Amino acid sequence: MLAVTNTCEHIQKTIRYITRDSEVTMFFIDEPEGQSEESLRKYHQQLSLLVDMITEGTDRDAFYSRLGKYLDEYGSLRTDLARIQLANKLPASVFFKLHAATQTAPMKPARELVDEAADVIEKLDEQTGKKVVLVGGLYGAHEWEIASMLEEAGLQVAADLLCTSGRDITPRTSTEDMPVFDRLVLDYFNRLPCMPSLPNKRFYNHLENLFVNRDVKGMIYIRPANCDSYDTEEERLHWSIDAPMLTLGDEYDQLHNEKLMRTLRDFAANL
Repeated sequence: MLAVTNTCEHIQKTIRYITRDSEVTMFFIDEPEGQSEESLRKYHQQLSLLVDMITEGTDRDAFYSRLGKYLDEYGSLRTDLARIQLANKLPASVFFKLHAATQTAPMKPARELVDEAADVIEKLDEQTGKKVVLVGGLYGAHEWEIASMLEEAGLQVAADLLCTSGRDITPRTSTEDMPVFDRLVLDYFNRLPCMPSLPNKRFYNHLENLFVNRDVKGMIYIRPANCDSYDTEEERLHWSIDAPMLTLGDEYDQLHNEKLMRTLRDFAANL
């Protein structure tokens, strides 16, 4: 199992318990903070250690070939998902389910599902709700429901930066002629970090750009209970991003109540 070193401490502990009980080898790698030549060299070294470990006694060329094929398939799938999201035609509550399905299904049915979704959006009009971005942490089981409530309140999720999500799916930036390690770094280890991961300058830069590039009007901050990191980031976010923000704490665990719906409608009306 591969994990990044600046993953939330509680998640790291959980991963260690899982790998220990399952007798699975754990390999930690530093998360990139940019795509400079120095960063690529650094992660190339770390990945070399990983490859040495998992290819011992095997045909390394064959391993690189298989890995390149997987990168092609998943990179293409992610690029098409990003296009579907940016088309702004599928409701977020539907897109979240589509994304979740592609993360768990084998490649063939996942590919068929994305192709079908691409055909469907050709017949749909763009969503018209006021655009917001989801920020903070949220368990996946609630993600679809909160998106439905936002839509009912007249809001539209333009981007999802929640720690339990894909943190805004973007097209792949690598090309097939690049070395396998460089492609791994650019497309996978250089994704947007989870909000409480430090340093998180890239996270805040990306968030600011959403207000310009996707016409986002406000933020919905999901604050999990009993997590100091999210309390700290809530205050930092408030002072760092000059935009309307609605914080949801324990309310989101009691979905579809009238008080929460009134809160969301009032926030939408004031954007």
